[in-house]
Amino acid sequence: MKTVAFRRGDRVEVASEEEGFHGSYFEGTVVEVLGSSQYKVEYVNLTTEEDESELLIETVAGEFIRPVPPRIRFGSGGFGVMDAVDAWDNDAWWVGRVTGKKGPMYYVYFDYTGDEIAYPVSMLRVHLDWVNGQWVSPDKGKKRGRDSTQSEPAKSVEKEEEKKKQKMRRISDMVYAIKV
Repeated sequence: MKTVAFRRGDRVEVASEEEGFHGSYFEGTVVEVLGSSQYKVEYVNLTTEEDESELLIETVAGEFIRPVPPRIRFGSGGFGVMDAVDAWDNDAWWVGRVTGKKGPMYYVYFDYTGDEIAYPVSMLRVHLDWVNGQWVSPDKGKKRGRDSTQSEPAKSVEKEEEKKKQKMRRISDMVYAIKV
């Protein structure tokens, strides 16, 4: 597994392993490199319990840190059902899947909590996994460069959307057949 050596000043995201926070990424900045894949990270949106005006600084193992993902533009159709997304909520990005859309709101289901919550598109981003030093889409298996802002060609996105719609229709047909 390829790891990244972060430097002081690098913007990062920290995966939480605390109970109730699984599946979340908190934004921060590396303030000190401690060696042996240990870093001191100052969080952007978390404060200390003693003084809410003081940003929280924690020692974090390198395995829980990743670079800030690149911004990915998506097609004019927006997100599709079952797309992996990160939703901004409670000062962190939470990993979930789109389950539907009503008006301007996308419904996102979170595996770790079992919750389904509605968000405007402005609170969502494409979810990417950091695997062996590369950004990988869990939906398409496509690697994306660290600074990439390019979307996939529209035809490719449309093809993927059509495949998802067909899969959902098949599932719906199976459920209907079971009920009848």
